[in-house]
Amino acid sequence: MPIFSPGTDKLDMTDLLIIYHKRYGQIESYDFRIDDGPWSGQIDMTTLENVQAYVMNAVMLSGPDFERTLTGKLLELRVSTENDGTHNFDIDLSGAAEMFNKFDEVCPHR
Repeated sequence: MPIFSPGTDKLDMTDLLIIYHKRYGQIESYDFRIDDGPWSGQIDMTTLENVQAYVMNAVMLSGPDFERTLTGKLLELRVSTENDGTHNFDIDLSGAAEMFNKFDEVCPHR
């Protein structure tokens, strides 16, 4: 299993975008949960609604899922790729709300 941590590329008013390194393969699907909540169920990256994230090879959490990242402590993410199997990540969300609020202070007119 490759050693790497997905990077938080974008945090704004509506989305959390987690870029997955292409060298580990194209994301086919993923699922996630926040804290001890239920798993999301497999999210197919090849559907039309996910085309933007598929092209960027990224996991995108929006709307209520994004809002839950602001109050959660842990994001568990399972990513399945076309040629490198499934990878599990635990992403610490502590400080996410403070970072979001700071971003809103610094860039109020985005």
